Amino acid sequence: MPISRGDWGWTGSGGRWTRWASPDGFDWIELTNGEWLKGEIISMYDRELEFDSDELGDLTFDFDDIKEIRGPVDVGLIEGGCANEENVRVLREFRRHCKVLVSVGDCAINGGVPAMRNSVPLKECYEEAFLNGPTVVNPSPVIDAS
Repeated sequence: MPISRGDWGWTGSGGRWTRWASPDGFDWIELTNGEWLKGEIISMYDRELEFDSDELGDLTFDFDDIKEIRGPVDVGLIEGGCANEENVRVLREFRRHCKVLVSVGDCAINGGVPAMRNSVPLKECYEEAFLNGPTVVNPSPVIDAS
C-alpha cells in the first residue's frame, strides 16, 4: 500500500485535506552525500520517495539515497528491532516528528528472535555462530571479534 500525502504530514479534516505547516512550510530531505533539499513530499511507495522541489522540479529518490527526512508526521510505523546505539538514535529522532508512533511486529515490540540471545553470553554466541554451528566451515578456529 503506498504512503501518500494523507500519511506523511497531511491530515484529513472536515472532508478535505489540510497540510500541517512546518516552521517554514516545506518538507526537507537530506541525501547521503550531505545535500539538503527543500520541497514537498508527494508520495513514498516501493522504496522510493517522490519529491517536488521548486528549484529542481519533480524528483524520485531511492530510500537508500536518503539519510534523513524532516517534516511532520501523523502516524509513524516502526518495524524491526533496535540492534545498536545508532538504531536507538534514529528511532528517537523519528519519534520527535510523529504525533503517534506504532510498533509493528514481534521484533519492534519484544525484540524478536535476536533478543533471545540476550540471556546467552556473547562468547558462546560467537562460538556457536562462527566455530561450532552446523553450517560453519572454519578450518582455523579463530574468531576476530574486534
